Amino acid sequence: MKNTPKDPYTDRNTVAKTNERTALRNELREKAKHARAEMPAPYRAHKSAELCKQLIESLQITLGVTNTNPKNAVVGVYSAFHEEVDLQDFIKHAYSMGCAIAFPCMVRDAWSADKATCQISIHAANETTPSTTCQNQIPQQTMEMRIVSADAYKEKRVTFLNNPLKHFSHYDTELESYPYCAAEQLTMIIVPVVGFDSHGNRLGYGAGNYDRYLTQIPNTCRVVGVAFAEQQVDNIPTEEHDIPLTIVSL
Repeated sequence: MKNTPKDPYTDRNTVAKTNERTALRNELREKAKHARAEMPAPYRAHKSAELCKQLIESLQITLGVTNTNPKNAVVGVYSAFHEEVDLQDFIKHAYSMGCAIAFPCMVRDAWSADKATCQISIHAANETTPSTTCQNQIPQQTMEMRIVSADAYKEKRVTFLNNPLKHFSHYDTELESYPYCAAEQLTMIIVPVVGFDSHGNRLGYGAGNYDRYLTQIPNTCRVVGVAFAEQQVDNIPTEEHDIPLTIVSL
């Protein structure tokens, strides 16, 4: 069977549309970031506190619907940087309920030549070296979740909380103090939002870390995006990997 030759015009048209969509997404992203940055710090702090109240209510509803004991719940959050919604009040409340709290951590050397067989293979198989299938692959940047104790959080001594963009190696001894959290363990996860529209489409920072991570989340996990109302933009052109979210905004 002969392969049908590609139509050069169609290829160019597809590339042009992709570039146009990317440019518009970048424009909307910068618009949302600017609107957030223009908010006075006390106003952002007030809104963050109010949003945390909504998230606490959402967590309580989630635990009730799933009949989950708070002490068995694992909640994914993030450590705010730049002008993101500050989750401190929500995090402290979740700790007080007995929930385990997991934060994102960026790791560079996750071998993932084939996601079905290699994704986070070191943790999944309790290995100290990558499997044969995954060897000789270029190390990739991967976001994973790590459980942080209430004491460590209070003491503010966790590097990937103080510097969310820092990249670690799987062999970094600092990570040994913070247990790896598989996506299927999560009861609820709070996702930072740079920009959003009325359809629940989300703009992140453009690296696709959460887009890739959310594909691993089980249907039983409640996923909530959080942002200030000022970050809402016009219709966001979607891409194949985009996952619409329930957005909590104020």
